[in-house]
Amino acid sequence: MGPVLGTRSTPKSTSRLGGKPESSSGKTSRERFRDIYKLTIHRLALAKEYTLIEKALESQKIYVGTEGFGSRIIYLYGKYGMFDHAYKVFDEMPERKCKQGVKSFNALLGAAANSEKYDKVYELFRELPEKMSIELNVDCYNTAMHALCNTGLVQDAVLLLDEMEVNRLKPDDVSFNTLLCVYYERGECKEGEKLWERMIKSNFVPNIQSYNFKLKGLINNDKLLNALELATQLNNLGIKPDVCTYNVVINGLINNFLSLLNLQK
Repeated sequence: MGPVLGTRSTPKSTSRLGGKPESSSGKTSRERFRDIYKLTIHRLALAKEYTLIEKALESQKIYVGTEGFGSRIIYLYGKYGMFDHAYKVFDEMPERKCKQGVKSFNALLGAAANSEKYDKVYELFRELPEKMSIELNVDCYNTAMHALCNTGLVQDAVLLLDEMEVNRLKPDDVSFNTLLCVYYERGECKEGEKLWERMIKSNFVPNIQSYNFKLKGLINNDKLLNALELATQLNNLGIKPDVCTYNVVINGLINNFLSLLNLQK
């Protein structure tokens, strides 16, 4: 297979990024443009052509007239680790008469997280909403929780659940699963079970991702039989196993078998 772009020149579709979306049949012009946009930036990123990514995205800033459009540019910069550029787009939105609301703020938090600037995520989360009168939503909290978990501050992330409830926001599957993942990955099943009980008391129904994390936690704690028993009960619980479920169980069985072989040597 040849290189992603074939040559170092800009892909054909990149030239379309230099102007506004044009009308077309089938998909709306906005949808077609968005598809071309994402594909082109993705191809440039695979080729590590970050200068061209900047050129392509900067050419679109003159068309930022809505918060949604600005948020997409912020998201794309962040997705490929170009946080400083993403922040600049956010800062310039008032100059373009665009609202800096929760949508663009979420895009900014996501850009920092995707760029692995986790300390920056929490800094922005704590400082900007009050300064800019942005009303936080569940997505904001989830991104902040993810960032805290990635810096090892899991207990601080758990406290955000309390803060969400105080602010009359209901944690969702991402909120709980972010924390379950960390606890069970680290083999802290006791803490994971406490969170599980809290999830049930909050009338939240665990999904397959929740159970996959729990299965992994049981296996990491050498409770393979408990994991197998839980896996066989999933259908009765109304939960359909997915590929990850089978992978977790199969890997657990293989590792257990290999451990037994080593003991016999």
